Formats: sequence, structure tokens, C-alpha cells
Amino acid sequence: MFIDDGPVDSIQQFFGFPAGGWVGDPDKTMPMLILLAVWQFGAPMVIFLAGLKQVPQELYEAASVDGAGPIRKFRAITIPMLSPVIFFNLLLETINAFQVFASAFIISAPCICTSADSATSRWDTHRPWPGSWCS
Repeated sequence: MFIDDGPVDSIQQFFGFPAGGWVGDPDKTMPMLILLAVWQFGAPMVIFLAGLKQVPQELYEAASVDGAGPIRKFRAITIPMLSPVIFFNLLLETINAFQVFASAFIISAPCICTSADSATSRWDTHRPWPGSWCS
């Protein structure tokens, strides 16, 4: 998917962006990581929607009878009723934040070591970023 001349590269060409070499380009890596994060946010949104469906309509009707406006309803009904869902999504997204390093590393790694010597020495050098590996 993320290889040169792959689907993402074809979509970039369709919208007028130059093709090829975007995987190792630092200027293009961050937008791709943002696109990947937006793409992966679908599951928490479904969980939020399921939580919103569980809020009883009677609470909103009672608040309307008492004269509450939309902001007050949101603050006094929706947020407290969604607090378990918010906590669950916060926990899942925190775990995901710790796992995002793998995606960033795979997308932005500029080279692949082919020999056994360079593959083992890349972990012994303790260099901060893959751009300095695989000489």
C-alpha cells in the first residue's frame, strides 16, 4: 500500500502531487501519519455513537421541561452519561498512542538492511533515527 507506485502513490498522482519517493521524504511522512491516524479513528467513533444511543431520551425531555438549553443538556446529561465510554476510548487511544511508533517507523524508515552484518549492527549503534542506519 505504501510502496512507491502503490495505491497511495497513485492517489497522490491523481490529485497532482509528484509520484515516487514519498516514503523516505520527511516532508511527506507527517501528512501520511496524520492520514493514517484519521483513518484509524473509526472504531472510537462507533463506540461513541453506541454510547450516545444508550442515553435515555426521557432525560433530555425532562431537562427541556425544566428549561435547560442545549449547552446545559450537554453538560448535565450527555457528558455524565458518556463518562464510561469516554474513559474506555481514552484508555484504548492511550494504548494506541504507545503502538503508533511501529507505524511511524515502518513508513519513515529510509532503507532496508540486506546483509546480516548491517542488520545486527543497526541495533548496536544506538543512533536516534533510522536515517543514520544502513550505511
